Amino acid sequence: MIRRLTPLLFIAAVLPLAGCGARLSPVSGVVKLDGKPVAGAAVTFVSDDGKFTASAETDESGNFTLAHTTGPGTFPGNYKVTVTKYAKVEGHIPGAEGKIDKDYEKAMKKEMEKKGGTKIPTPKPGGVKGIQPPGGMMPGGAGQGGSSVKSELPEIYASIEKTPFAVKVPVEGPVQLDLKSKP
Repeated sequence: MIRRLTPLLFIAAVLPLAGCGARLSPVSGVVKLDGKPVAGAAVTFVSDDGKFTASAETDESGNFTLAHTTGPGTFPGNYKVTVTKYAKVEGHIPGAEGKIDKDYEKAMKKEMEKKGGTKIPTPKPGGVKGIQPPGGMMPGGAGQGGSSVKSELPEIYASIEKTPFAVKVPVEGPVQLDLKSKP
């Protein structure tokens, strides 16, 4: 009797896992401002329902490859896309997302004071599955923080409510994000 039940129990345990969760779809593309590649920009995809985020940083040619916490790409669905770029702050260590050391905090405060601001943005732990943009923060109009740090790109691209970019994943081919200095 147990011999007969063992295969059935195995199938009953494994079958639900076969349909669990969608697979990540690869997403890559290029960011250009007035036709020129934008290096060092944070590209963030946020699902329409707000459940998932995925992000990437553009290389010197403006190219990016999206990543989610569970691997490269993101889950299928409809996404709003924000693009931001912030001045590099001395003391920031790429890859130390979500962690602020004292040297970084001091450098950020000094940078903010130079620009007339006083509030230091801090990472906010998620209610959203996924990862934050490179750097671990979403300052400015990107939905968290309320910082006085402004993106070097036009504000419309930093706002999830105002961004003109919407992408349906999976995508066919590279995503073209053509920004304009005066949208």
